[in-house]
Amino acid sequence: MLPTGRQRLRLQRPRGVATLVLLTIVLLAVTTIMVTSLSVSQRRTVQVKQDADTLNVAAEALRGFSLRHSIPGSLPCPDTTGDGFGNPAVGGCQRQLGLFPYRTLNTDALTDSSGAALWYAVELALVNNAVGLKNSSTAVSLNIDGLAMVAVLIAPGAAINGQNRVLLNTTDFLEGINADASMQNYSDVSDVGRNDHLLGISQMSHWTLVSKVAVNEARNLLLAYQASCGEFPFAAAIGGTGDSVNGLQHGLMPFLSALPEDWGAACAGGAAPVPASWLLTHWADEIQYRMCTSVEGSCLMVTGDSNQSAAAVVVSAGSALSGQNRPSAQLSDYFENENGGAPDNEFRFHKLANLNGSFNDILRVVSP
Repeated sequence: MLPTGRQRLRLQRPRGVATLVLLTIVLLAVTTIMVTSLSVSQRRTVQVKQDADTLNVAAEALRGFSLRHSIPGSLPCPDTTGDGFGNPAVGGCQRQLGLFPYRTLNTDALTDSSGAALWYAVELALVNNAVGLKNSSTAVSLNIDGLAMVAVLIAPGAAINGQNRVLLNTTDFLEGINADASMQNYSDVSDVGRNDHLLGISQMSHWTLVSKVAVNEARNLLLAYQASCGEFPFAAAIGGTGDSVNGLQHGLMPFLSALPEDWGAACAGGAAPVPASWLLTHWADEIQYRMCTSVEGSCLMVTGDSNQSAAAVVVSAGSALSGQNRPSAQLSDYFENENGGAPDNEFRFHKLANLNGSFNDILRVVSP
């Protein structure tokens, strides 16, 4: 005998309830998975931001150290013992890669989101006690994915691949090319086997900041001389020794000696070149100088991001761009556009935000 309609309804109710319970369970499972995934994603976002903030603090400390150093542009050695101090060696460092030297830089003991100490690699040609010139023409071999750097900061991230986190054992903190023996080549690529977060201080950005210090010091020297003697000193010859050449109005800064009166002598008695020791040693061929006599007035024209006339300008070379070869007796191997052309009265200025791969000169007007 077939079930009546009322009996069929009673039979279907349990099935409907079971289906509803099953759907509820599935929905809860999917929701849990979504919430968990979202939570993991949010945590990772927070970790990435925390690492980025910490790396930026470390980078700013390095920049401050470099600008305050007696030879601007210098950088500290890495910490290779774990005490927070950089460890130099004769003419260099004990290692090119080590921990961030937070005590040397007067910062807190900086750690990443996993609690690991930051690591730090430096261009050895620029460390405090390295022998050789420290200026925008100094060649560097340190790089991140082929881009020239003066320093590389690394947040190691959480331990992976069986890392035991033995202090100062590179492979227990870093992965891939970042942990190999070269200590010059680094990569910011992250995947399942690599979780290092990197921040580099590029060669160009480093020397852009230091160049500002150099041209400001040069400008102050020239203004002091003019205030005392009523005229700017004559320029030094390109490829010369840093000595002023009588009557030469366009060349390099006369850091060694000045004409018509020498630094600290006669009318220039109050214009002694106090900072010229590091400028003369490291920047003699990096700062272009053009002056007008008082009779000529503001005979120069500066164009670019701003247009103005000037009685004198100083221009610092940025790091060498494509096609520029240094050392050289050619202005175009150091300077770009009008600044690197045949000596004349025209110069080009661009704001820092507009410096790029085809122009990186730092120009200061000495006197309008």
